[in-house]
Amino acid sequence: MRIAGVEPFLEEVEVDALSEGDEVLAFGLDDDDFPTHTSDLQRAIEMAILPHYVPYKYHQPPEPLSKLQLFRNAHVRYVLSGMEQGGRFVSLDASKPWMVYWLLQSLDLLGADLPQSLRDRAIHTLRTCQHETGGFGGGPGQLSHLAATYAAVNALAIIGTEEAYDVVDRAAMLSYLKKMKMPDGSFVMHEGGETDVRGTYCAMNVCKLLNIIDPILVDNAAEFIVRCQSYEGGISGCPGAEAHGGYTFCALAAMEMLKKSSLLDLDSLTLLEVALARTRRPGEATQRKFGK
Repeated sequence: MRIAGVEPFLEEVEVDALSEGDEVLAFGLDDDDFPTHTSDLQRAIEMAILPHYVPYKYHQPPEPLSKLQLFRNAHVRYVLSGMEQGGRFVSLDASKPWMVYWLLQSLDLLGADLPQSLRDRAIHTLRTCQHETGGFGGGPGQLSHLAATYAAVNALAIIGTEEAYDVVDRAAMLSYLKKMKMPDGSFVMHEGGETDVRGTYCAMNVCKLLNIIDPILVDNAAEFIVRCQSYEGGISGCPGAEAHGGYTFCALAAMEMLKKSSLLDLDSLTLLEVALARTRRPGEATQRKFGK
């Protein structure tokens, strides 16, 4: 399939570098000739990226990656501006710990200093999201959720001060995590919620960061994850389901924290990752699962 709008960029590219043009023409979304509003939006983004992508992929010789420059200061300014755009993110009101975590993690990865005013504000916001019975909700007064708890604790860990860690009521947190633990070794994401390996990963991560590992929490947790490994070698969200890259990450990370990765069939997991890498098209990231 030809990707509409690519041709103008091909004029600047050496034909010999294109493998008869197939690689560039395969770049981006294949909408099966059935465009939708969302596919049109994705196409517009891809066309905006393409002129920056082509020189490093298809020019002969390609531009050296050493010429790529990370506009660190611009990214820092952008991230900091996110702290002042609350009205624009009203639809994410139930994701406040995630917003704080994403912003702080970005600044941390960029090597930016966290202003004291930002630390204080983040600590105050996360404190209001902590539920009195343990764990953190997506916002003040909301039901505790393991994903929101993961985000909140990791954000506090990035701040890393005694004041930040003291936000967490460890006794209530331990009680909450025990309530989320199921007899089969899994964790539900919230009271009455779904069970999958995300819960195990979030719970183990929080336990490690807060140093509240408890025998009840780790009992049978690794064995549940082992039952989630599929015939393909990857790991699904729950036993019997399809393997997925995101769940595989959560499961393997949890097994590492439990120090029980050896219980998994690591050889078949590695073979799956190699197979997925080989099936990707030029310019694509590795698939999360077969056929996606």
